[in-house]
Amino acid sequence: NRRYTLLLSPNTEPGLRKEREMEVQSTLQSYILDCEARGLSCHTMRVYKQRLRYFADFLGKKDIRDTQELNGDYLRGFIIELRQRDAHQFTNHRAHGKPLNTRTVFHYARIIKSFGTWLADQEILPRNPFGKVKLPRVEKKLMPSMPPEDMVKIYDVIRKTGGERTNRDLALY
Repeated sequence: NRRYTLLLSPNTEPGLRKEREMEVQSTLQSYILDCEARGLSCHTMRVYKQRLRYFADFLGKKDIRDTQELNGDYLRGFIIELRQRDAHQFTNHRAHGKPLNTRTVFHYARIIKSFGTWLADQEILPRNPFGKVKLPRVEKKLMPSMPPEDMVKIYDVIRKTGGERTNRDLALY
């Protein structure tokens, strides 16, 4: 069971540093605790816990237990795995045979990058191990256009109500 050394006080002299052992799992738990202390909503906390659990499982399969070993390649590999897996394995939806939505993959990556930022902010690591990883592109969804018959109904309502802003309201539609 490999562990890493966490410096308790970055301000102490190099020869006098106190050290303790901590695993990746422990840093994830500390990050969750910090998020709760910052007052993130219950929904956000549920999402963070779920997505970080999947990332921890991914790291476990790679036999990564040492936070010092984290680097951008692990996040990149996780993103690739997310894209290749069936969406049903990661969500409660019955999306058998469909890949995860690009927006969902983006959110997984964003949460993990924020974990990396926290690692650096807390001086657990000297820098964000995922800082140079570019977030995956999100598929842009176009809003469906309004059927012409609905447009006519809106125009009719605006014309019937009249008033000084009729032309402006018509121009907006």
